[in-house]
Amino acid sequence: MKEEAGPSWSMRGLRKWLANAPETRDELLRLVQDSRRFLEPDTVDMLEGVLSMPAIQVREIMTPRPAIVGLHDDDELLEIMPVLIESAHSRFPVFSSVDRENVVGVLLAKDLLQFLYSREEHFDLKARMRQAVFVPETARTDQLLALLRNSQSHLAVVVDEYGYTAGLITLEDLLEEIVGEIEDEFDEQQQEN
Repeated sequence: MKEEAGPSWSMRGLRKWLANAPETRDELLRLVQDSRRFLEPDTVDMLEGVLSMPAIQVREIMTPRPAIVGLHDDDELLEIMPVLIESAHSRFPVFSSVDRENVVGVLLAKDLLQFLYSREEHFDLKARMRQAVFVPETARTDQLLALLRNSQSHLAVVVDEYGYTAGLITLEDLLEEIVGEIEDEFDEQQQEN
């Protein structure tokens, strides 16, 4: 007797397995972890990353203040260029020349390139800065993701309970919490050296 065409045994197993809907985030996380027999491992890892985002605070994944590559609002163009080249970052916090712990804006490397192309004579960093986005170190990463999306920014300055700069966090940092490590050409060069 020939078996009727229909869902495979794995689809029937998956439907049975999903019959009891999870009621809490932890139950859903366990369900995702148990799904490794039905889903690709990378898919499960990504789902786990998405589900764990509300449980992670910004301070857990930020770049701490001592490791920040930044500029000062009184820096001259000749001081800025080596920093941009050596770090290979595309965004730089700009600290106050008066209070070296206070971020007053963000410089995007592409804004500096526009200045170089325009052939203006005088470079004014303060005029080229963009407004910084600030977030408390206790904020959840899912809240930060929404804030960055709404502000159309890729970088936020993390502040401690006293309002001092505690670190930086980027959109890439948040994405890496979901999809795992993201490496680019510059990361490969750093590993070879």
